[in-house]
Amino acid sequence: MEKNDIIKGKWNKNIYWIENFIEKGGIGYIYKVVDDKERVFVLKASKDLMSLTKEYKILKEFSYLSAIPRVYELDDGYIQGEENHFIIMEYIKGESLKKYLLRTISIKDILSVAIIIGEILKEIYSKGYIYWDVKLENILIDKKNMMIKIIDFGGVSKIGQSIKEYTPTYNMHCWRDRPHYDDKSLTFSINMIIISLLYKKEYNPLTNSIEDILYRIKDSNLASNIKKVLINGMIGNYDIREYTGRLKDIIREGKFEENKHCRNWIDTFFWGSIGIFLIFIFFTFNK
Repeated sequence: MEKNDIIKGKWNKNIYWIENFIEKGGIGYIYKVVDDKERVFVLKASKDLMSLTKEYKILKEFSYLSAIPRVYELDDGYIQGEENHFIIMEYIKGESLKKYLLRTISIKDILSVAIIIGEILKEIYSKGYIYWDVKLENILIDKKNMMIKIIDFGGVSKIGQSIKEYTPTYNMHCWRDRPHYDDKSLTFSINMIIISLLYKKEYNPLTNSIEDILYRIKDSNLASNIKKVLINGMIGNYDIREYTGRLKDIIREGKFEENKHCRNWIDTFFWGSIGIFLIFIFFTFNK
């Protein structure tokens, strides 16, 4: 290992070796690291001490939730030749929901994942916080432990405080003239997660409108109860408790799509009736 690959904590004196770079986050850089006992962690480094400290405290506060990564320490050190602040977190071996855009996933499974996400965000909200940066990349499927994990708490803020980190596709404020700053905004974000997974596409508020999405929902083969929930979730009619409750009702009922044969029969009957009516009108006015 090169000298720059070694990180020694200034205060706690723990030593880590960078195994690989993961990604650039909203306030810094994220690495996969190992310690001298060959334990694997995630290291998040930043120059922004205030934001990093806030994230560390939030992760500590919600450490009782198994869906949130454990956080172990906050320290300073030289990382890749530059002095930074850093936090050490649990490394989760899993895939983000982003990868599931390329895979076939049942409607039931999509709604089940949405319910779990909703329960986690509801618990965070009950403690006075809003997790703003809901997106596919921040939701991991931990296959080893068969769990869903939510990562990147840099975008969490106290209810009523300004939004610092968000992703336009999943943020109500980028879609609506009159957005909500309460848990209805969380409902919107979860709703967009469902829509992205259903249609294998992430909609962009710069090139799409809510009307585009509503049309797609209404014109789909989804069961009417699912359409109703998704439409109301888009326009902000549910708080997160009611929303997750309605999703659970759909799972219990077990109906996820319309009966295609029934729908085809109705369409055939409708257009056949229209045809007979037009023929009747033609002959009536041409006597």
